[in-house]
Amino acid sequence: MKEKYIKIYGLQRTGTNYLEWSMNENFKNTNVLKHGNMLGWKHGNPVLIENVDWTGKNWDNQKHSDQELAQERVQNYQIELSKLGGKEPILQAAKENRIKYVFCVRDPYCWLTSRGPAWAGVLQDMPRDLEKAIHFWNEMNKKYFDFVTSVGSENCCFVTHFSLINNDKEMIQWIAEKFEIETNDTIHSRDDQINPGRWDSEFTEGKKIDKKKYGLPNWFLNNLNPSIVKRVSAAVDPGIMEFFEFEVWHLK
Repeated sequence: MKEKYIKIYGLQRTGTNYLEWSMNENFKNTNVLKHGNMLGWKHGNPVLIENVDWTGKNWDNQKHSDQELAQERVQNYQIELSKLGGKEPILQAAKENRIKYVFCVRDPYCWLTSRGPAWAGVLQDMPRDLEKAIHFWNEMNKKYFDFVTSVGSENCCFVTHFSLINNDKEMIQWIAEKFEIETNDTIHSRDDQINPGRWDSEFTEGKKIDKKKYGLPNWFLNNLNPSIVKRVSAAVDPGIMEFFEFEVWHLK
């Protein structure tokens, strides 16, 4: 069986790094495109294969002021592309339907708070751009839906953050079966690792993941600002919430 390629897309703090690690650890004969900008920036708009910028210069959809960092990202991208044998093997895989796309998503309430103090819209502070942030969340998920329509649902799947964190073994097995990917005899979980490495700023090497912090943690539920929750609930797209089986919160 020829090698498959997997491209992961998702907003920041939706589990893209976690999922990448899990796939690399458990999938056989599969190239999980690890550079964040391979086939488009992983946190940006999904890119059809015919529209890919192979220079890697569109590494961030947000215009980054740090030109030195931007240049470093492009250089790293070019090195990674060279390791893959250039763009031709990827283009050939696209022709043969061997590129699969996985979209990481997270419910809007947890996503907002996970972004840190500047995005803590459902906690004590009321950011002025709250509706703008939710509009962005809505629009990005709509773009994911449009992309799936373009390339075919058989080549795509969605992974919710909650499902991944709470049962990553089951999720990895499900993705493998959908895309007909062979796995190791034993599926490894991130929790199985004594030293998982610093995959997230909240965790340091040697510290296991506290899954409760990534579901609906007590501190989150106990510090809700009802007026903010009301604004979030009013701004989210109900169709998207229903598709992912996310609850629209209506606090009393």
